Amino acid sequence: MLEEIRKADGLIIGSPNYLGDVSAAFRSLYERLIFQYITYNTEAQSYNDHRIPVLLIMTSNTPDDSNIELMNKYKAVFDSFVGPTEILAVTMVGSMYGGAILSKHALSFLPIKGGRAFAREVHTVSAYCGFVLISLHLGLHWSMMMGMARRFVKELPTAGRWMLRGIAAFIAGYGVYAFIRREIGHYMFLQNQYVFFDFEEPLIFFLADYMAVMALFVWVSHYFSKGLRYIIQKRKTI
Repeated sequence: MLEEIRKADGLIIGSPNYLGDVSAAFRSLYERLIFQYITYNTEAQSYNDHRIPVLLIMTSNTPDDSNIELMNKYKAVFDSFVGPTEILAVTMVGSMYGGAILSKHALSFLPIKGGRAFAREVHTVSAYCGFVLISLHLGLHWSMMMGMARRFVKELPTAGRWMLRGIAAFIAGYGVYAFIRREIGHYMFLQNQYVFFDFEEPLIFFLADYMAVMALFVWVSHYFSKGLRYIIQKRKTI
């Protein structure tokens, strides 16, 4: 992977905020990536002669300020040893903010007045974008989850595995239809500022559609990451 990064035109690297810091996987790659360039020479700190742009991404349910402070520490090192670095902090604090402003029950004791229109928009975008991001994140770890499941479930024959893959593809395909039908993309980008629900619709249909949409993004993320790993492995063998 380090060789692929050295030949790349840019690097996008991200981590959730775990206990006020980056994840162990991020830290492991970060240390190996930076250490190879260190010279311990005050005149020329880095061996790197192929500087590339870097985008740091952090997801969290904490305010942006705390994420930016943490990522600035890593940004300075990436700036010095890899290339010019920018930061993107994606948080769930929007849902918390929107919920606090809009709630008339759980937080009725708070002296909150005004700002409900803006809070509604923030809450809508945060909820729907968070739903998609969580699904994509789940897909990245799907292989690990299936590996854990194999400890408790007898391994299926080849035909059984292909049948399950076909079912997953069918559900993901239905998820495309449900994504469009439920206008989730419109809510993510505020093309619709109000979310309308059909209260006469059976709840099971509503839940089935949203589960299918989640399955769609899990499926896309899982097979995208799987294909990317395959391409990297093939390049190593050439």
